[in-house]
Amino acid sequence: MIKSFLVYLVAFALLFVVSFFVHTAILNGGDYELRFDILPLYWFFSIISLILCGLFKVFSNIKKTAEQLGFIYLFTLVVKIAFFVIFFNNSILKLPNLTKTESLNLLIPFFIFLILEIYFITRLLGERNTNSINKKK
Repeated sequence: MIKSFLVYLVAFALLFVVSFFVHTAILNGGDYELRFDILPLYWFFSIISLILCGLFKVFSNIKKTAEQLGFIYLFTLVVKIAFFVIFFNNSILKLPNLTKTESLNLLIPFFIFLILEIYFITRLLGERNTNSINKKK
């Protein structure tokens, strides 16, 4: 299990560094003006996604929760968005008239880390299904 946590940590850290610097380079290379800093967005989404993957690894080893992981994941998406609203309500979401560019730059880190999060959780669910099929044989 520790190996999985280390894989998650390395993957999210690597994705954080690469995607943040690419995103920043694109913003600096173009003529884009944002009224907020994107670094806190990257920190928030990378940490939340890392925590969720770790929790799902733990939950997958608990018999009662292992069968409900798909439903729990849907709930965690709502919770993640709620935490985002709570943490960034005053700094970003209350800015008057967010432009399309600013809105897109809010969503980019969300989707980048969501893709990796879904990858790990899908693998986890697949492993769980494979193990349960093998146990029945």
